[in-house]
Amino acid sequence: MIYPDLDTFKTLAKQGNFVPVYQEWVADLDTPVSAWCKVCAGQPYSFLLESVEGGENIGRYSLLGCDPLWTLEAKGETTTQRFRDGTEQVFTGNPFDILTDCLAPYQPVKLPALPPGIGGLFGFWGYELIKWIEPTVTIHPFSQGDLPDGLWMQVDSLLIFDQVKRKIWAVSYADLRDPEIGLEQAYGESCDRISNLVNKLNLPLA
Repeated sequence: MIYPDLDTFKTLAKQGNFVPVYQEWVADLDTPVSAWCKVCAGQPYSFLLESVEGGENIGRYSLLGCDPLWTLEAKGETTTQRFRDGTEQVFTGNPFDILTDCLAPYQPVKLPALPPGIGGLFGFWGYELIKWIEPTVTIHPFSQGDLPDGLWMQVDSLLIFDQVKRKIWAVSYADLRDPEIGLEQAYGESCDRISNLVNKLNLPLA
């Protein structure tokens, strides 16, 4: 069953423009690694992250996703935003400011039933970014063969494993930033993405 229903979704849309839609079920067959192999293998950008709640010894949540709406890659003085459709735009300057500007249009809605912190970016921060915080720190000059200083992904679909309650959420965010896309269309597209995730999980491992 998909949550929330359409009427509740329309109410939630008044709180923000990035609204989660989800389906949950018991995690009896798949593991985070097997799910990543089914859903994300072969994708140029993907992640599998573990989260531990304060005071717990077991990793509570595993989060995985791929095929981001866009990526943001910082290399030296240049930060490049690449979109799912192949277009890109290049910025120069402080990547922290650029991150803030790229995230500004998004107003994610939080649902109590879902783990916190899932409506933002996924990626990594490299040591070289310290120069934008403390310019006196010495860093190595950037070379084209190096890993980026930082790389972040904005995703609209992800899988979440709860290792304590033994359940899985398939989450898809309805992107309501475009006023020409109606609420029913956005909700339907999110439901379709969830169905796609579930169908991939039902496939055997290659």
